[in-house]
Amino acid sequence: MSLTHRPPKEARRLEQRRRRFGPPELTFRGRPVFYGWWVVTAGSLLSTLAGGFYIHGFSAFLGPLAEEFDVGLATATLFFAAAAGSEAVLGPIVGYLVDRFGPRRVMLAGIPLFAAGFLLLSLAPNTLVVVIAIAVVISPGVNMGIFASSATAVSHWFHRRRAVALSIATVGFGVGGLLVSFLQYFIDAYDWRVAARAAAVVIIAVGLPITFFLVRNRPADEGLVPDGGPPPEEPPGARAVPPALDLTPREALGSLAFWGIVFWFGLRMFVVASVSIHFIRLIEAKDFSAAQAAVLLSIFAVATIPCRLALGAVTDRVRKNRLAAALGLVQIGALAILLNAHEFWHLIAFVLVYAVAWGGGGATMITALRADYFGLRFFATIGGMINTVVIIGIIVGPFTTGLIYDRTGSYELAIWAFLAATAASATIILLTPRPKPRRSRVATDPRPRSG
Repeated sequence: MSLTHRPPKEARRLEQRRRRFGPPELTFRGRPVFYGWWVVTAGSLLSTLAGGFYIHGFSAFLGPLAEEFDVGLATATLFFAAAAGSEAVLGPIVGYLVDRFGPRRVMLAGIPLFAAGFLLLSLAPNTLVVVIAIAVVISPGVNMGIFASSATAVSHWFHRRRAVALSIATVGFGVGGLLVSFLQYFIDAYDWRVAARAAAVVIIAVGLPITFFLVRNRPADEGLVPDGGPPPEEPPGARAVPPALDLTPREALGSLAFWGIVFWFGLRMFVVASVSIHFIRLIEAKDFSAAQAAVLLSIFAVATIPCRLALGAVTDRVRKNRLAAALGLVQIGALAILLNAHEFWHLIAFVLVYAVAWGGGGATMITALRADYFGLRFFATIGGMINTVVIIGIIVGPFTTGLIYDRTGSYELAIWAFLAATAASATIILLTPRPKPRRSRVATDPRPRSG
């Protein structure tokens, strides 16, 4: 509903609130820019922090932690597996909090927690404190501050152009790879503890202002409608009812679509988490240096930007499960290149092809699928339920990969496992149907109107 369709007092209150607390209005060629793009901008910047210090950043800490505490790579991956376990346990709770209190409040609590976790990690005297820092502080912090909250906010602000908006909001997950060079510099010049402190400072200094000034929960709170269009017209005597695919958590759990998405994404994350955490060691196993691995991550980060944006635009126009399956085939091609890579340019080809599959088939795809398949009413809660099962792949993948390397001194067998898992995930999502609508979007109210 627009401001003109609200009672005068409420419209004035919303306008005053927007002027006091909202970001300045943008114009392009004399036309106002939809407020929701501020939320997308915030998501993009925050996802850069998550990508640089969590998704890809853990790769920089893997070797130093293994050496510091004298453990093997398989054991060191358990530090990060603990983070995944924490997401599994707390995911539904975080989702409920986001749906109940709105993304912005949860983000303002999560960002400081994310930063505090890295500060605690920098002070860790033993492996127990490392696990506590990662699993009890960092993981809940990034989930509250970025993962669950940002995706929910963007999904509420955009309907018709949701995949495009999400692709821009999540582009930072790839761009964050550039921050790994920042971490690697501090690790090489000082040590991993200094790098962890630097991460804490950047997260709090950048994350909090972005969240406070840019993020708003829903367009209705600002007197706007999704996508910035005019309010939808309703026929006389119509009353609003829940959207056709606004499934409850119980309904979602009982659907074939829920489990199809779970197994598709779980197998996908078995591969993606393994490659992300072991990336630097994977490159070193090919007889290249950690510095060269950081360069490859930078190339990968830049390559994900056009890939994610282009595929985001495509996603709004095609069957999403078919596109996800096609991107699985692209990922198989990338892994085949990695398996046979012997020259540095082979590895460049690997990251460029992998960027296509990673950028289009990850956060944007599952978020858009979740909104299309299950609706927005319990969006974050259902997302937390999905993550609870998907986390198994995130835990098992990196640990198994590290165990294979510890036993064989090579990642070759692990890459073959990645190929098999990717093929299975592509097949599953291709065969996953969309739930059938259970009720109409608009129902005619048979009761006579008063007056």
